[in-house]
Amino acid sequence: MTAGVMDFFESQDYARRRTSLLVFYYFLALILITVSVYAVFTAIFVYYGQSENGVTGYVLWDPALFVVVAGITLLVVGLASIYKVKQLSGGGKSVADLLGGRVVEQDTKNPSERKFLNIVEEMSIASGVQVPRAYILENEKGINAFAAGFSQGDAVIGVTRGCLENLSRDELQGVIAHEFSHILNGDMRLNIKLMGVLYGIFVIAFIGYMILRSSMFTSRSRSRSGRGDGRVPIAIFGLALTAIGYIGVFFGNLIKSAVSRQREYLADASSVQFTRNPSGISGALKKIAGVKEGSKIENKHAPEASHLFFSSNFSGAMQRLMSTHPPIQERIKRLDPSFAGAASGLAGKAEHSTVAGIAGPPGGKLAISPGDVTSSIGNVQPLHLEYASRIRKGIPPELIKAAHNTGGAQAVVYALLLSKEDAVREKQLSILREKSEKKVFAYVREMSAKAAALEVEYRLPLLDIAVSALKNIARDAYTVFRDNIGMMVEADGKISLFEYTVQSMVLRHVESSFSAPAPPRVDFHKLKELNYQCRLLLSLLAHYGIDDSSKKEAAFLEAGKKLDITDAADFIPFRDCSFEKLDGALKELDRAAPGVKKKIIDAAVSCVAADGFITAGQAELIRVTGDAIGCPVPPLFPGKR
Repeated sequence: MTAGVMDFFESQDYARRRTSLLVFYYFLALILITVSVYAVFTAIFVYYGQSENGVTGYVLWDPALFVVVAGITLLVVGLASIYKVKQLSGGGKSVADLLGGRVVEQDTKNPSERKFLNIVEEMSIASGVQVPRAYILENEKGINAFAAGFSQGDAVIGVTRGCLENLSRDELQGVIAHEFSHILNGDMRLNIKLMGVLYGIFVIAFIGYMILRSSMFTSRSRSRSGRGDGRVPIAIFGLALTAIGYIGVFFGNLIKSAVSRQREYLADASSVQFTRNPSGISGALKKIAGVKEGSKIENKHAPEASHLFFSSNFSGAMQRLMSTHPPIQERIKRLDPSFAGAASGLAGKAEHSTVAGIAGPPGGKLAISPGDVTSSIGNVQPLHLEYASRIRKGIPPELIKAAHNTGGAQAVVYALLLSKEDAVREKQLSILREKSEKKVFAYVREMSAKAAALEVEYRLPLLDIAVSALKNIARDAYTVFRDNIGMMVEADGKISLFEYTVQSMVLRHVESSFSAPAPPRVDFHKLKELNYQCRLLLSLLAHYGIDDSSKKEAAFLEAGKKLDITDAADFIPFRDCSFEKLDGALKELDRAAPGVKKKIIDAAVSCVAADGFITAGQAELIRVTGDAIGCPVPPLFPGKR
């Protein structure tokens, strides 16, 4: 994996492979901490256990005592880690809350907050990622940012107040692009797991400090000390534990550095690649280096999350001692070789690879190869951002405004589901008139004409924005919303591909906000383990993606070669390809290894583009498939052929 161009699937695998090295460091830290605690424990009791003639009842190596000390130490570390892991079980939201973050309301009128949200939305549309929740660390004057979460579905992006007040739009976009790189590269899951696991080895120093403080308080209150005083060995033990705790701090930062440093360089390069504007992110780094507050975070939990931040959250000598980030001057020089002398690095390597398609009028066809699509996943280019900006500006302002609040977002979804057939449409409106809130129904009537006129290309981006607002919906209101969608879809007795998209994608993402996010699992490493699921997906894609019925089976077989499916008998008839079965298949495919997913997406594109072209509707179908299995597909830019 080169520094300038990242491969989404390789990056996901890389993030997982790093775990083995981190496990080694972690267990080495546990061994050293356990041995050190035992050594201190034994030394104190050997010294204070001596009789007056110098004979001791203790020995330096006592296996039984070692087992007890090791058991207690590991129990303390384990319980502390379990506590922190439980505290962070809410994913990105838990991290943001821990750091004192405030959710930015979707309909905010604050100019700087609106700018922040606009950039996040444009980056989401450009990358194919669901719009993450945006947070502000309100009381932090330093310039910093972070991305956190177990997966793209529960990801959050946070910035400090200093970030909003000190950075220009280009600089803020560079920082947000850097954080999106962490979302796309699979860094977040490992980072949030580190917060939980490393807390256990950090807690030893805290316990030592508390023991030392307690013994000192007792000594002052009772004014008694001496060799025979039990408080003295306790104080020494507390002091020693505090010192030993720094073994955990050292290895904790070693582990964080092993994760963070190279990934920060990669994210810097990706930011340049995304925006084609090295001065954006380098300008942000220069301001960090030039302002008094730098990138320091004052929150007491910041050290736990130091590896999540855009820049080191320490300052002064602590920054040199505990930083998990590369030196800021080196990052700047890699992005801007003219800064304080020439230097080679990422700025020269952040090439702009070819992206699938060109921007053009909606509704046309695009000549495309499957490799273009898979290489574009996680590989956002300036054209993607330009396209996203154009798409966002092309959506009627009334629809955008409505999508930024919970009631309006419900209405946007309802309006997009309204049928073009008068009888079905009236039945759907009757359902909404009876079941939905009056304000929401009024929104629907107001926006129905604009929603009906919306080109296909604009539908999913608008839904992405609406989903972000819908994640704030109350559970009771969500139940009504979900049931209304179900009744609207069933109003004509059949389900269209777009209706399935709304039911599966929108409801899945909104419903996930009511439960703790489940970390992604990898259970399948070979295609043969997912043969039926792949056959079902390709069969359904052929039925819905190929207009000429005589070519459906041929498209299935041609795409199936990529998944070791070569028998015509494997093609599943339309009557057996229900969306309910597809839901189950996609859940299984989501648990495949990244390399397997790459082949699945490649085959899916081959299937719908069997004639050498892909339409806007087919691009929407591929986007939904990718979203379901954790492979965000950027816009494919359908245009005239």
